[in-house]
Amino acid sequence: MVIKNVFGREILDSRGKPTVECHIELSDGHHITASAPSGASVGSGEAKELRDNNKNRYLGAGVLVAVNNIADHIAPILLEKKTRCDTRGRTHDTA
Repeated sequence: MVIKNVFGREILDSRGKPTVECHIELSDGHHITASAPSGASVGSGEAKELRDNNKNRYLGAGVLVAVNNIADHIAPILLEKKTRCDTRGRTHDTA
């Protein structure tokens, strides 16, 4: 299997705060979706938030910059990359 499509979008988490979601489509028809809602943790191992800071959208908390990073930087690296799925549906990079 290979990765045929990768795209991100802005969604709202359970608290109504914008967060990024990524959707991956595989050549065998499987679809993988993951989101990254922000939490209360602020430890050194936590991912850094990338907010738009556009006060006209969600009081500056939008994530369209992160969505564009998926399209412009992440997707080109992943497209056509070989993967495999185990019986539990987990996807593993094989390249």
